[in-house]
Amino acid sequence: MNWVTKLKSVWSAARIDLREANWIHLLAFWATVVIFAIDVPTHEALLGIIGGDVLRSTGSPLWVGLSVAFTSLAIETVMSAGISINLRYFARATKEWQRLFFGEPKPEARSRNTELTTLKSKALDALDNAVLAITLGPSVVVLKVHGHAHSRRLREDIRTGFLASVFVASFNFVLAASIAGAAVASKFLGFPLGSTILIDIATNPFTYVGLLIVRQIAKYVSAQRTKQETTETSTRSNAVIEADE
Repeated sequence: MNWVTKLKSVWSAARIDLREANWIHLLAFWATVVIFAIDVPTHEALLGIIGGDVLRSTGSPLWVGLSVAFTSLAIETVMSAGISINLRYFARATKEWQRLFFGEPKPEARSRNTELTTLKSKALDALDNAVLAITLGPSVVVLKVHGHAHSRRLREDIRTGFLASVFVASFNFVLAASIAGAAVASKFLGFPLGSTILIDIATNPFTYVGLLIVRQIAKYVSAQRTKQETTETSTRSNAVIEADE
C-alpha cells in the first residue's frame, strides 16, 4: 500500500469519525487543529524571540535556557494533551494514522534471555521515542505508544506526552543555554565562538530529517538482527526436538 492510498484511508476514516462526533468532540478536535496550525510554523521563531529578549535583558545563558525550556514545556504539554484526548474521540482516524507512521505493531521476538531482551527492547524504544520527540514532537510519541496498547487510559497518554515534553524542554534548555553562552563569550572575547553555527544547525530542517533517516536505518538493522535471532532460536529448537526423537 503506497502513501497516497494510506492517506486516502486516513481521510476516509476521519470523515466517518467527524460525522459521528458530537459538538464537544468537534470543539476539542478543531481546538487542537488550530493550536497545531499556529504552533508548527511559529514554534522555533517564538522560542528564538523569547530567548533573545531574555538574553538582552539579563545577559544570562541560564535564564535564556530556562525561559526557552518552560515555554517549550507549556506548548508541547498542551498539544500532546489535546492529541491524547482526541485519540479517544476519533478512533478510526487514529488507527489509520498509526498504520501510516508506524505500521502494524509487531510482537517481540522470543529469546533465551527474556530479561536481557526486554531491557534491550525498552532501551531502544526509549531512544526511538527521544528521536521522535525531538524531530516530530511529543504528540507523535503519544500516537505511537497509544497504538501499541489501545487499552491505555487517558491519564497514561497524557503522562507519556508530558514526559516527552519534559525531554524536549530539557533538550531545548541545553541548546538555548549553549547558544546564549557562546554569544556572551563571543562578545566578551571579541571573536565568534560558533553561536550562529549552532543556530543554523538547530533551525535547519535537514538536521531533523537526518535524525529520522538514522532512526529508520537503526530500526531496519534491529529488525534484521531480531529476525536472525528468531531463525537461530527456531533452528536450535527443531534440532533439540529431532535429537529427542
